[in-house]
Amino acid sequence: MFEIIVGTVIIKNKKILMVKEKKKGVKGLLNFPAGHLEAHETLVEAATREIKEETGFNAKINSLIDTQYFNVKDKNLVIFIFQGELIETENNSINELDYDFYDIEYINANKHLLRNEEMFISALSKINRGDSVAVKILK
Repeated sequence: MFEIIVGTVIIKNKKILMVKEKKKGVKGLLNFPAGHLEAHETLVEAATREIKEETGFNAKINSLIDTQYFNVKDKNLVIFIFQGELIETENNSINELDYDFYDIEYINANKHLLRNEEMFISALSKINRGDSVAVKILK
C-alpha cells in the first residue's frame, strides 16, 4: 500500500516558492508546498489545496514534472510533483503561514536547508529540460 503525496514547484521572477516544515524531525527545513492526497480528491485538486493551505495563494497546476518513490519509517510513499503558477500575487490568508520565495542560487548553495535534496534537484532538472506532462492529459 502506498501513501500518495503531492507537491508543486512554483517559480516566480526566478525565485522558488518554499515552505518551512513544521513536523517534528524536519522542522524548519524547506520544501515545496506539499501534502497527502485526501480520499475525495484528484491529484491536481490536492496539489491546489496544499498550496492554498500552506501559503494562502491560489494557484493553477500546469504539468506533472516528476514522480518519486520513497520508503520512510516503513511507509511506502509515492510523490507526484507538479509545476504550477500563482493565480494571484497577494496572499489574503488570515493565518500565520511560514513560506517565502527563495533565489534558486541561494537554495543550490544551501542544500542542507532542504527536506529532500534529491527530490528538489530532480524536479528542477526536469523543469530546466522541459520534461513534463500537461495536466489536461492527466484529467
